[in-house]
Amino acid sequence: MVTQETLDAALQSVLRGKEKVLWSGRPNPRRASLSGITVILFGVGAPMSLFVVWGMLAVARTLGSGGTATAGVIIFGLPFGLVGLTLLSAPYWAYRKAQRTIYAVTSTRVLAVTAWPFANSVHAIEWARIGLTRATERRSGEGDLIIRPLPGASPGGHEPLIFSGILSVRQVEGMVREMATRASDAGARRR
Repeated sequence: MVTQETLDAALQSVLRGKEKVLWSGRPNPRRASLSGITVILFGVGAPMSLFVVWGMLAVARTLGSGGTATAGVIIFGLPFGLVGLTLLSAPYWAYRKAQRTIYAVTSTRVLAVTAWPFANSVHAIEWARIGLTRATERRSGEGDLIIRPLPGASPGGHEPLIFSGILSVRQVEGMVREMATRASDAGARRR
């Protein structure tokens, strides 16, 4: 398990100049692992169904010609089995990534930092480039915040930044909206 100190150090390592952290939080790993269930339900069903149908056809064809079907099913079925096992492990990898992730609202941007053993992965959006935000709150106050960049404003594309399974999601959403509005107003005054 990754410690809070490790995540804080990873966050500090990506801050620029006088950038200050206004809020930071971590995703709920259990909630993140639930997202992997969708992959299992839809992703495993198709490859496994194809494998079963293909296997039955191979066995029928081989037995019809008087041979054994074992080698053909193993050789050609192995890729389907590996894909199925990979998809079955999706909840584990989502849980593990959530344990290594910290979200932050800073004085200049919003960001998600994932601390991997050999490198940090950073996804950030500057205040002036924030478009729409949407929060989904559960009864407990925990929820997800989706932050979309303005179209064409982000050099990394249009990929939204998702704060998944954070506490006090409405409070964080209010902070992000306020900072984005301030940046937008400041940009309009400069023009």
